Amino acid sequence: MTARSPAQELRARLRRACIPAAGEGNLRIATWNLREFGKTPRLDASIRILAATIASFDLVSIVELRDDLTDLHRLLKALGKYGPWRVVHSDYLRDAGGNRERVGFLYRADRVEFTGLASNAEATRTREGDEYEAPIPWWRAPFLASFSAGKFPFLLVAAHLRWGKTQAARETELRALGSWLQTRRKERFFGGENVLVVGDFNVANDRSQAWPALRENGLCQAPGLEGDPGTDLAQGKRYDRILVTEDDQNRLTGRAGAVDLYAGSYEPLLPKTGMTEKRLTWEISDHLPLWVELRT
Repeated sequence: MTARSPAQELRARLRRACIPAAGEGNLRIATWNLREFGKTPRLDASIRILAATIASFDLVSIVELRDDLTDLHRLLKALGKYGPWRVVHSDYLRDAGGNRERVGFLYRADRVEFTGLASNAEATRTREGDEYEAPIPWWRAPFLASFSAGKFPFLLVAAHLRWGKTQAARETELRALGSWLQTRRKERFFGGENVLVVGDFNVANDRSQAWPALRENGLCQAPGLEGDPGTDLAQGKRYDRILVTEDDQNRLTGRAGAVDLYAGSYEPLLPKTGMTEKRLTWEISDHLPLWVELRT
């Protein structure tokens, strides 16, 4: 049997994910932790793999986008063969907690419209004497932007929670995000009640006490992702999530999942590089993309 070429192997792995085709009434949203994207230059072949994967969707949230945007611009150029792709991204923080990371939203402009709002989440301030202080518990403030697809305007909120040994600290951040969203959604001029929350929450399983707290704040796991495999390469840890408001659950078609680009080895996608499997995770990622389909 003739061995597949890297391009054929990539197409086969994407087909196995059963991602629906673009249609007049649907929207495919994904979230992907692209391992330290921009820290060191990726191979041209790696950029093509990332572009072909992202082009399977309409709107993709990227975390671990670094301060250097050179590879992001290379990625946008590669995406150009698939359609009119654009990006909205945050600034970066220079300290160790911020890790010089940004959040980026890549979107196909003929399928999704960016409607103008882009901001970090800003916690409610309290007055202390003559000063206004905001005790934000996040290492990296969640980033949000407003979009519209068909008759569906929505806010996309992306977070990359802190790492470290203490899950309790991550759960504090997660609860703060849910509480902040519940408060802001009640405000008339916030930007809309339709909200999707995506990203890498660094909480590995469903036993965390943060998830009931999120449900109390009106957020739940996107239909179609209950019990799905994880998004680490071994598919055992559910770090990456897509959450929706209870009111928007009926927007989800139930078609959703993780894209197993790894499938046991990246080497068939990037042969003859001489790199170890661990090193190849800096060419593609140590996380798998997670996606859902919505009705618009």
